[in-house]
Amino acid sequence: MLFVSIRHRTRTVLEEKLGRAQCVVMFYEKVILASMPLADNDLVLVTVDTSARNFQDIMRKVLKLIGKYIVL
Repeated sequence: MLFVSIRHRTRTVLEEKLGRAQCVVMFYEKVILASMPLADNDLVLVTVDTSARNFQDIMRKVLKLIGKYIVL
C-alpha cells in the first residue's frame, strides 16, 4: 500500500488549484480502494471486493466514523 501513500503525496501538487482531496477512490479489477487523508499525514485505506453491492453504504459508514478526523 506504499503506492497509495506516494500517489496521495503527488496529488498535493494540485491542491492549490483544486483544494484538498477529501476521498480518493480507485477501481481495480479485484478490489475497490478508497483513501482519506487524516491529520499528521495519516491515511485511512478502505478496500472492498468489487462484487460488493453496498460500496456506497460502506463508505458512508466509514466517513461517519472518521469524519471528525478528516483534514479538510
